[in-house]
Amino acid sequence: MAEQSTARSQSRRERRRSRTSTPFIVLDRSRCEACWSCVDACPRGALGKMQVIWHKHAVVADAERCTGCRRCLDVCAPGALSSADG
Repeated sequence: MAEQSTARSQSRRERRRSRTSTPFIVLDRSRCEACWSCVDACPRGALGKMQVIWHKHAVVADAERCTGCRRCLDVCAPGALSSADG
């Protein structure tokens, strides 16, 4: 039973991490102002919106679609997106 609980907890952490990064970009949700510029700029649809009443920020919708073109980084005024390689 404890193993199942640990596995579920790890799965939740992995999902949360996958919603904030790709091999190329890292999203700091606390800095996101929900302007959606990055979502609009992404040509592959890798970024999406978390939009629930008071909880609004960008998310990584599909990390596998991200090609590292950095268009989202160029338009993110609040600096919520950064390069994964530093």
